Parts: sequence; C-alpha cells; structure tokens
Amino acid sequence: MTKQNPGSGFERELKIVRRLLALSLIDGKKNREQIALLAAAGMDRHEIAELVGTTAGTVSVEISNLKKRKSGGTGTLRNRSHRRQASEDDGFGARSDTTE
Repeated sequence: MTKQNPGSGFERELKIVRRLLALSLIDGKKNREQIALLAAAGMDRHEIAELVGTTAGTVSVEISNLKKRKSGGTGTLRNRSHRRQASEDDGFGARSDTTE
C-alpha cells in the first residue's frame, strides 16, 4: 500500500478555498480586470486561464499589455501603427497628415 501524505487533504482543501476566493473576487468583472486582479494576487497564467475561461497565451498577452500600460508603453498595436503613420513624412520634410 502506498502511504498518503497527511498534509495532502489539507492542501487540497486549501486549493479549493483559494479557487473559491479567486472566483468571488472576479465575479462580474471584465476579462481584462479579472486577469489583472488574479495576476496581482500572484496566480500563474495557467491558473488564471482556467478561472477566467481562456487560454494561457491570452493571459500572457494581457499581462504583457498591462505591464506596458503601467510603464507608460503604447499599449496596443493599433495605437503604435497610428502614431507611426501620423509621423511619417511625405519626402519633402512635411508630415503627410498636414495640409498647406
């Protein structure tokens, strides 16, 4: 017979309580907020993905975007491409989005 770890029952219950607390924390919030809260609580991306109902890859991207926003980065690809397009010049030293 295999010996069962005496702490395994306690650890299992602790995991259940942790999941229930996490679910109550994110209830009614948007996915972005849910991911931010759970990441701030120290959960890994796989746990977050399971609780939020998405993939670990999606969680990783969102956490990366959150870090960029927090550090003053541009945030989204759409914003970056718009800024790049607005700053390109027409070859004559004038910006292409200006009129004369």
